Parts: sequence; C-alpha cells; structure tokens
Amino acid sequence: MEIAQQQLSIEHAYLWIHDLTDRERGDYFSWSARQNRQQFTTFEDLAYRLAQERRFRNEVYEAIILRNTGDTPWATAPITIMRGQSPVGQDILLFTPPGEETFVFITPAPRISLACTVEQEREQNRGFWTQSTTLQRATIRVQNLTEQPVRIMARVRFVGHYKDATREPKRIVAETVEDTRFWDWYYRNRLQMNPYTELVWDVEVPTGVSEWHFRFERRSAP
Repeated sequence: MEIAQQQLSIEHAYLWIHDLTDRERGDYFSWSARQNRQQFTTFEDLAYRLAQERRFRNEVYEAIILRNTGDTPWATAPITIMRGQSPVGQDILLFTPPGEETFVFITPAPRISLACTVEQEREQNRGFWTQSTTLQRATIRVQNLTEQPVRIMARVRFVGHYKDATREPKRIVAETVEDTRFWDWYYRNRLQMNPYTELVWDVEVPTGVSEWHFRFERRSAP
C-alpha cells in the first residue's frame, strides 16, 4: 500500500560536522562531563547528534539535500539512494517538517577534507568583581583534491558569542542551555555566560587548499 508520493528536486553537497563543545567538555572534569553529556531536545538538535554519532569525526560525506515541499511532515524512516537500478547508499531520513530540509548521507569523500583550529586572540580582564572576556579566532581549512569546485555544507558548534567571519555563515543559531551538573562549577559558569552557538556555511570551494576564519567571544564571571 502506498501512503504518499512526492516528487522532489535533489541538491548535491558535501557535508562536514565539527563540534568544539566536545573539547570544552573534556577540558575540565572530563570524566563527569562525558558521563553527563548535555542532551539536546529539538528535532534539529537530535538530527545533529545522530548525524555526528553515526559518522567518523571530521570526515566529509557526500550527501543529498531534500526539502519537504509538501504540507505533511516526513516521519523518521529508512531511505535507500538509487542510481539507475543500483543502490549506492542507505541512511535514516529524520523527521522533517514542511518547508524544512534534511540531509541524506551517501558515502565518505576521501578527496575532500576539512579541519578547524582555534587560538586565543585577546584576553581582557575587567577586574576582580567583573567579568572577563577572551576572543578566540578559529580557522577552517579545506583541501579539495578533486578536479572541480565543490559545494561544502560546514556546521560548527562552540560555546560562546559569535563575533564575525571572513566568510559570513548562511545561518547562525544561539541557544541558552540550563545545565544540571551543579558540581561542575567551571563548565556551569561558562554556560551561564555563553550560549551554545552553531554556524552553518554553504560555500563553493575551488580545487586545492582554501580557508576562512571566524571569531567568537568567551565570557567568564568573576
């Protein structure tokens, strides 16, 4: 029995997910942080975590982008990608409301690699009873060993306030999160002063090596 049928346009891209908050959780009280990892609650966050956990970290994947152009949400279900009569990939189609888009992973892209490095650019202490700020500068470096430009969807998360970038993100999401790990005073202090932030880039990168930079601010209470 066929419940529904919908014709969609398909976009092709390479997807890379990088989560700097994993390093944040590991810097202090690493054992308790791993045991009490922050759980996200929205469908978007669930999709992010599932995609991250099911893939090797920092690996770039060939993917297709599907947009739900109908008026009915797509339920979570298996999906098989076919080229002609041959299957080329299998994934899980995540819950997708009308008007939203979802990614379907096809295969790793070994000829494309991305990396993100972070260094402290400036630290400003405002006194014993006032907050201090640290400005971080992150560099995203892309190596494209294919013979033509490729479309990259890069998603990076961190704890802090986004400031600027040499290549402006397509989307910026910042959300304040309550953390119940009251004994982990250092990490709790960070979350009180800084949101979880996600930057999403949709860029075309040429053959060879290219890079762009972004900066974010970290605030600390006295």
